[in-house]
Amino acid sequence: MIDGLAAEATADADVIGLVLMGSRSVGVITPESDYDVYFVVTDEAMARYDEQGRPARGRSVDPPIDTTDLFAVAISMLRREGVATWTLPTWADARILYDRDGATTRAIEALRRMPEDEASVQVADWYDTYLNAPYRSLKSWRRGNSLGGRLEAYRANMDAFLADAHARGLTAEHDDDPEVN
Repeated sequence: MIDGLAAEATADADVIGLVLMGSRSVGVITPESDYDVYFVVTDEAMARYDEQGRPARGRSVDPPIDTTDLFAVAISMLRREGVATWTLPTWADARILYDRDGATTRAIEALRRMPEDEASVQVADWYDTYLNAPYRSLKSWRRGNSLGGRLEAYRANMDAFLADAHARGLTAEHDDDPEVN
């Protein structure tokens, strides 16, 4: 499957990179695993796609796969300001499958590590959440809002964990040749 997507990427002049994310990028593949793939395209191609529509991706793969999570992204959007903060841990574990000119690798590498000044701000914000979320969780439980109580309790721990992991540049370990099909 991945070989088919890579062949599609290399044959398309608009595509300068192909990035695998999600469970397949870290080798945790289950029968429910989909293909979270980003076709990295030139800024010019993305402008054309915005005007004329995006080309169908993954249609040449045999056997067919669910193409819901195949995306196009302009290379200029692969920067900290261009991606949602909550996606940063997934970019940290992204696997670059194709990189025509090195730009995709440089962009992904920059997303994998949070600058020290930003890490300090983020850790302080997440630490505040870590300290206040248990209080909000207890308030929710007292008011009979069990879902809110659970979510706030979860948030207290997960935000702190993600902040620490991302600030340290921790990512899942990859084998040299993982089975991603």
